[in-house]
Amino acid sequence: MEFRIWGIKMDLENSQQNETHNIFFIVKVIFVYLLIASHIFILPNDILDRLPFLNSYVEFMKEHFEIIKQIEIRTTKFPQSGALWGVNMIMVAPIFITCFVYSFLLSTQNNSNFLLDSIRQDKILIVLFSTFILWLVTYKFCTTAFSGDLFDTQIRLGKNPNAINSKFGLFFKGGALYLFVFFWIGLSLTYLCITTKIIFKKIKNLIAKFNTKDKK
Repeated sequence: MEFRIWGIKMDLENSQQNETHNIFFIVKVIFVYLLIASHIFILPNDILDRLPFLNSYVEFMKEHFEIIKQIEIRTTKFPQSGALWGVNMIMVAPIFITCFVYSFLLSTQNNSNFLLDSIRQDKILIVLFSTFILWLVTYKFCTTAFSGDLFDTQIRLGKNPNAINSKFGLFFKGGALYLFVFFWIGLSLTYLCITTKIIFKKIKNLIAKFNTKDKK
């Protein structure tokens, strides 16, 4: 039996195949992400001097995204290419966030736990509370990430101000931070979409009940 959720075609009788498809999809997404993130290695250190028209592009993004300023401050060996890389990674964010939303929607059909079962049963209070907590955590994480503090934080405590002051450091640590931000935003948007759908469904059912009573 087939049905659609948010335009995605699902097959209830072939959930295992959907799960496999989802895993391969995520692997492909991460592979493409790594390819795009690796463009830091081919950017000349004086890229903005060579292509002055990119300065307005970078400056505009610096005004609106604190994380670009923080990357530029920390990449003293290559501030121009570091800042441009940070801007480019923000520009591709909608693509990867959309991919994560798609993957999460598939997962809600192929897995079972308390929250997912609550979604399937339209338990609005549980879903609303979970979505609120998720967005709260996402907001806190994103504001902390964009402040630049996480660039300096080390696994073994302490701080290292030179953690991303190399192209390998920026690729691995900066790339991981961006990917994690995309992941959390994608997860939050997924549950926001699901919550919105359940609310509209509840409202539609209430309207239908009132209409039925009026007819009687």
